[in-house]
Amino acid sequence: MNLKIDYKPNIKQAQAHWAAENYRNVLYGGAVGGGKSYWLCISAIHHALKYPGARVCLVRKHLSTFKNSTLVTLLGLIPEELKNPNIGWSHNQQDGKIILPNKSAIIYGGVGTPEEVQKIGSTEFSLIGIDEAGEVDLEPFLFLSSRLRWILPNGTTPHYNILLASNPAHNWLKEYFIDSPRENFIFIQALPKDNIENLPADYIDNLRKIYPQEWVDKYLDGDWNALSGESVVIPYDYIKAAVNRDITLVDKPIIGVDPAGTGGDETAIVFAKGNTILDINCNRNSDPMISCGRIARLYNKKHCLSGMIETDGMGEVFLSRLREMGLKLRGFKSGSKSSHPDQYYNLKTEAWFYARDQFEEGLVSIPDDARLINQLSSCKYEVRDSGGKLKIESKKDMKQKMGGSPDRADAVIVALWCSRFQRDPKRDFARRVVQKATRNNSYGWKY
Repeated sequence: MNLKIDYKPNIKQAQAHWAAENYRNVLYGGAVGGGKSYWLCISAIHHALKYPGARVCLVRKHLSTFKNSTLVTLLGLIPEELKNPNIGWSHNQQDGKIILPNKSAIIYGGVGTPEEVQKIGSTEFSLIGIDEAGEVDLEPFLFLSSRLRWILPNGTTPHYNILLASNPAHNWLKEYFIDSPRENFIFIQALPKDNIENLPADYIDNLRKIYPQEWVDKYLDGDWNALSGESVVIPYDYIKAAVNRDITLVDKPIIGVDPAGTGGDETAIVFAKGNTILDINCNRNSDPMISCGRIARLYNKKHCLSGMIETDGMGEVFLSRLREMGLKLRGFKSGSKSSHPDQYYNLKTEAWFYARDQFEEGLVSIPDDARLINQLSSCKYEVRDSGGKLKIESKKDMKQKMGGSPDRADAVIVALWCSRFQRDPKRDFARRVVQKATRNNSYGWKY
């Protein structure tokens, strides 16, 4: 059968097709109008036709959105000659399943709930495509990755792929594909200017006129560090400006600790002098006593005056043991009451916004740590009531979004909060000397 598909890839789409032949995980896009969905649907169709009996999975977070967008594109690209029930074509919209004449299947659905993920993930696939992957959490991606093992009816294995299309997003995509690319992961950026032949003549100019600058940065220029329209606690620009910033080094050595539980998170230990973050020590050892030993060694080696440790979860165990070992540590309970309960939902929210003020005023210096920067710039907040009370997102939500717990960021926030209450040793010494010399005479006067 002589099939003709109305598709001529632009240069970036051609690069993404090459990437799909040479890498297992491919992220394509990074801006609106770059031809992301066309590339994804064409890739799915090509795979299904190339490998008879293949199983292709196409998903988006919400099934309703998939049906109104991606599915329309997909059906429009499948050659009309194939859509004949007499030669084996079928499309069951209720089950979300398309059967091609060569017995290949394209199964589609949503992955916004655990039930949806389990349903679609009960099948093995040879190719998986995720449209608008920036909306999808890490867990569905990881689960679907485990289903990429379908063997063709003839007993051979196809070239396996997970293909993702997305606009810029501050979540696990940025971590896995851009900041610290995993092995066999590649990102191909596509901007509207790369797809100009398929867009209206005034498309880009019109959007530049009506979009606010942050939207231009994110959706037209493909800036993954721009969080347009999102309520981010500490803007990315504040954080990047703080990298290796030269500020006055206050001789108040402290540590801030975000201890790990048993879920594979990091125990992050931050060593700081005032607002200068000098070192971040991380380890995934799940044994609290071993982690306590590491914390104690660093505390004593750096001659710390005090420190603070987050006491949610396993933190109380850490704090109790470290105090027994003689460390001068205080607990930081994230969910405890803020000192300004009319402004902040809890203590953690207050501490994050205190840190924001310090970053904004140029009073913080941090090391050039990509993971730390990504975590610090990803925490969002919401306004909880008509009085304007603020609340940051939970660690659980950030972990789901980022693909890992924001341990480094939380340890830095705890360290900055600890530094806020640490006295200047020189002033403390002067005050102690004065107190030592003070005594009363027989008249009751102090001199």
